[in-house]
Amino acid sequence: MSTLYLQLEQAKVNKYVVFSGDPSRVKRVAALLDNSEKIAENREYITYSGTYKGVGITVTSTGIGGPSTAIAMEEMYDCGMEVAIRIGTIMGLNDNLGEMMIPRATMRMENTSKEYVDASYPADSDFQLLHSLSEIDEN
Repeated sequence: MSTLYLQLEQAKVNKYVVFSGDPSRVKRVAALLDNSEKIAENREYITYSGTYKGVGITVTSTGIGGPSTAIAMEEMYDCGMEVAIRIGTIMGLNDNLGEMMIPRATMRMENTSKEYVDASYPADSDFQLLHSLSEIDEN
């Protein structure tokens, strides 16, 4: 049985999932995976699974905004996702932020997350995951 919106079968989803709003960015990430296979496409959601350095990775688009991202995350969680990373464009208060960054925390100036946690709860990254990402050697 497949999920309602992403049209995913649980057996094809890996525990590590990369999210991006832009479907074209998902295709670029999927091209970096070994044995990459498109496993679903429906509405704004396009999903691939493959491996990177022997680790199973699933990558999917979410479309723009919190509600469609929440749908994608809930359905991925139902399929066994354990770790989620979102890549893509972020908004900033300064124009000179650089080309790439791994934010430690973000501002919650939207309404979707308020359905999951109280507005006073900080939007901080998982420290161990943040540290691991920061230590990655590109070679």
